Amino acid sequence: MSLTGHLTELRNRILISVFALLPGSVVGFVLSGAIVRILIAPLPKGQYLVAFGLTEPFMIDVQIAVTVGAIAAMPVILYQFWQFISPGLTAQERAAARPRSW
Repeated sequence: MSLTGHLTELRNRILISVFALLPGSVVGFVLSGAIVRILIAPLPKGQYLVAFGLTEPFMIDVQIAVTVGAIAAMPVILYQFWQFISPGLTAQERAAARPRSW
């Protein structure tokens, strides 16, 4: 395969991974309020969160959304990574990456 062929395949696999990240991120953004409440529940009574910047409360929601999206999309991302890498491996290297039966 030529260099442009490899780059095209890499671009396609990255796009598939990004599109797999989007639905989980949307769900994470919708649920971010509940997730923040769960995360701050262990704080002692009377303590509260402080935002030092104007956009920090929104950015916390965005960070939670991307984290939830990444966790939800991880099987697709790892599959795309493996499909891109495995053609360049030898049979012995591919066998070393497979789980062993006990």
